Amino acid sequence: MKLSFLALRWISLPIKIFGLLLFAGWWKHFHQRCGLLEPLTDVSGTVVRIWIHVPSIGEVDAVDALLKRLIPNESISIAITTEHHASYSVLAEKYSSSVALVTLVPLDFPFFIKRAWGIIKPDLIISVHQAALFELWHYASIKKIPVTLINSSLSTLEFRILAALPIFTRHLVVPFERIYVRSSRDRERFIRLGVPRDKLIVAGNLKSGMQPYPSLAQDERYELLRETGFIDREQQNQETLVLIGISTWSGEERFLLHVMKDLREQGVDARLILAPRFPERRMLLKFALRFSEYTVVFHSQRNEAKCSLDTACTASLSNRMAKSTDIYFLDVTGELARFLQIADVGFVGNSLLPHRKGQNPFEAAAVGLPIVVGPNSEDFHSDYESLLESGGGLKGEDLMSTRDAIIQLIKKRNVREQIGFEAREWFEKKSADSEVIIRNIEETLGTRVL
Repeated sequence: MKLSFLALRWISLPIKIFGLLLFAGWWKHFHQRCGLLEPLTDVSGTVVRIWIHVPSIGEVDAVDALLKRLIPNESISIAITTEHHASYSVLAEKYSSSVALVTLVPLDFPFFIKRAWGIIKPDLIISVHQAALFELWHYASIKKIPVTLINSSLSTLEFRILAALPIFTRHLVVPFERIYVRSSRDRERFIRLGVPRDKLIVAGNLKSGMQPYPSLAQDERYELLRETGFIDREQQNQETLVLIGISTWSGEERFLLHVMKDLREQGVDARLILAPRFPERRMLLKFALRFSEYTVVFHSQRNEAKCSLDTACTASLSNRMAKSTDIYFLDVTGELARFLQIADVGFVGNSLLPHRKGQNPFEAAAVGLPIVVGPNSEDFHSDYESLLESGGGLKGEDLMSTRDAIIQLIKKRNVREQIGFEAREWFEKKSADSEVIIRNIEETLGTRVL
């Protein structure tokens, strides 16, 4: 075994463990991280076993279209792994009854990987976006099991890091038999990292094939606005405009609070929905919001009708809901698509400095929500480029221009409606991209293992 791989093994393990501890719920189902999985029915020789790795909750929507195509095939058995408890909960709820296994991925160390491998026994491994599972990729190469990477992209920072560490890079990107990248720019970056051209296929973003949440009827939308507390039951003809922060990162919630304050100073009855990228940040954000001048309602409190899980809560839910809500905190996963439909304008997070990667625009575009994105969206560069060209969104060049774009949309209904219409049209055209990936995956299965 090469010394570079041995060094990478020991360097990466403590980093991964530290990263794991940053996420809430890391201790739950910890036996799965040790490779102690439920035994699967022995189907050797009768079906193809596919191990699909979904690194985080951001990739759950990306794999949805692929799974919907593969699951009905009785000659395929699917095992799904993921790295975080939030994505595990969503995947288990959606697929545990229709696939052979949904589990947390074992710690990337020989003993745990070999234990899990002995249970899953894959014929093919598919990873949604690149994941630093060096031991798993290494073990697959030893067993001569093909590994396919789908929906892959490289930000400028990721590319620079990998290019600066070629001795380690080959263990991360070279082991894949085929790599489906989102754009031509990503393809060129992988080539510069040493990946052969014939392994790379430009197939667009698999997230564009996500299934839109069922549209809310007008009365359902109005009722949801009342439930959040944005519309007072006693007042009639109340003109409330809702701004939603989509997958926000640290610092961006404060920015949106300032935008809401500016709007109110201009006479606009603006309300705010905060949907942070990581719900684990709830307690920290909640502590900060306690000292604000606004009335804040947390989705988890409203659903549970109690505050026992929220130590910072000092008033009963009924007292809070009696007031008009200023900020609605969406501190759970799986509800974003519904709340996008009561918003008038969306801000897509992870796009203001120091953040650079951006978040996907597909969920908002699917419901025709006009969005504003900050200057940085490297992970979705080609997607935003085509969205903006189609007139389906606005982009700020800096903090102030992003603020101005949001205020412009909030105050101009006709502009909002036009941009929302173009966004929905863009999504319906983009969704065809996922078919390219699905057809190629099916061809791979047909020629290799079926």
